[in-house]
Amino acid sequence: MYLKKFFSKDKMRMEEKEIIEPSSAPMPEETLEARIRYALDSISGISYQADVPASAIDSSAHPAAKPIAFMVYKNEHPVLAIAIVKNNTYRSMPVKGTQMLVENRGMDYIRFFRELENRPDYIRSRIISKL
Repeated sequence: MYLKKFFSKDKMRMEEKEIIEPSSAPMPEETLEARIRYALDSISGISYQADVPASAIDSSAHPAAKPIAFMVYKNEHPVLAIAIVKNNTYRSMPVKGTQMLVENRGMDYIRFFRELENRPDYIRSRIISKL
């Protein structure tokens, strides 16, 4: 990873941008879902379920509501919903609708962006902070 300087015409000034070299980018076979599973497996006292439909939280959920990537349970009660989203969809109604359902049930909600690096230690610390 290195910083690249460039001139921003919009801001009329020099700026820096982080560039990730291909060798330090996550391996293609190491998916975000696999990194989240790895982090969840390393935390004791919890269980989880993958690909939970929004209707499992609330039967009146809209059919277009985005499924929850991982639902985390503590003492057999759902406590955290983990969503995996893209930069251009995290504000969409299917995603926001699911988030509202989760928060209305008193659970925590976190999302990870597919386009970002999301290192396993970062994923684990975010999950632990919500438990």
